[in-house]
Amino acid sequence: MSPQPAGSRRYHPRNVTDDTLRALADNPKPPCGIREISDHIEHVRDLAGIDHVGIGSDFDGMTPPDDMACTR
Repeated sequence: MSPQPAGSRRYHPRNVTDDTLRALADNPKPPCGIREISDHIEHVRDLAGIDHVGIGSDFDGMTPPDDMACTR
């Protein structure tokens, strides 16, 4: 869950609720490689249009999937 911080520590509508964080502990980590990332981008494009697609630079401090090692 990035970049949203814990909502119970500081309120903001985008922050993650404690219930959501607890649910993460009960579920396995989903696979997230370049195919899954591009699927999300295409979904946003299909819903909102290409002019509303943005890719952030949250790569700082994260461990990228193996197929995105070039972002390190």
